[in-house]
Amino acid sequence: MQPIRVTIRAADPATRREIESELDRLKGAEPEGAELLEDTGPRPAGLDPSATLILVALVGGIAGGAGKKLGETAMTWLIDKVKKLMKKRKSSVTIEVGKAEVTVDEHSKSEELAGKIIAALDT
Repeated sequence: MQPIRVTIRAADPATRREIESELDRLKGAEPEGAELLEDTGPRPAGLDPSATLILVALVGGIAGGAGKKLGETAMTWLIDKVKKLMKKRKSSVTIEVGKAEVTVDEHSKSEELAGKIIAALDT
């Protein structure tokens, strides 16, 4: 399975820096079967230069329902981590994956948002 490109947009630079720092800290602590990777590829044309890009790689060879469940687990984990930062900062960010775009704040339901993201990847 191809890594999932995740774009995180914060309204203010301090929140963006804190998210980037947290993502670096989380490398190696991912849920089983998932890994956070630096997105070293070219930035998509027209992307806000202040947006944070990260890749979520999933174990290869998993297809169908098992692959979808692993994707949901990894995205729920990532959204939970971002949500904790947003609670601390009393702020929100936008997470975009493919055609899906969700807003994460301290009241977000991580599993629900992850489900929306993974469902959009199927289309």
